[in-house]
Amino acid sequence: MSFYKKQFSDLQMHITQLENRYIRKYLPANPELQPSEYEYDVKAFCLFSHAALENYFETIAEKIMIDSIEQWKLSRKISPPLITLLAYSKPRLTIDMNENNRETIVFDYLRRQLESVQKTISTYIRVENHGIALKHLRQMLIPVSINIMDDARILNSLKRLSQERGGYAHRPISKFLSPEDSQKIVNDCLDLCGDIQSQAVTFFS
Repeated sequence: MSFYKKQFSDLQMHITQLENRYIRKYLPANPELQPSEYEYDVKAFCLFSHAALENYFETIAEKIMIDSIEQWKLSRKISPPLITLLAYSKPRLTIDMNENNRETIVFDYLRRQLESVQKTISTYIRVENHGIALKHLRQMLIPVSINIMDDARILNSLKRLSQERGGYAHRPISKFLSPEDSQKIVNDCLDLCGDIQSQAVTFFS
């Protein structure tokens, strides 16, 4: 099993364990159940699921970046992530104009450029990223050539989970998700993760 498939499989297993621990006992929906009976379990499920999804996105983005650069260094294979990484890099390639210096081969010019963009993206992922909102995913995934599904259902669930996580973690709120709604939006986010995994596998097959 490839790294990418295993990461997705492990994520699915972890989410299932969270469901079993926090919300399974409230499903299927029981109209007689009071929100106060499941409030903290739903909040815990959303917070832990959000953390697992965030870690997945970060891990996959960084791994694609590293693998595409290493693949090029070892075999000169040009992949879609390599192209978008170079397009994302700043500043543009600086060519040595000093005729007294020894010649620098193109490989070394590109290697330095890729090392620079790798440092930039790794810093964003490890230090600056703070969630799974669409704006954060674009910053992580577009530079490594991952398309984000243009699916209203999935994007809405991604937005809702991000908002719920922010509300639960940073401010008191009077409204929160039902167990069945929390299960649905997390499963929608898993669909996005599955699509990302499929894209990543094609780069290195």
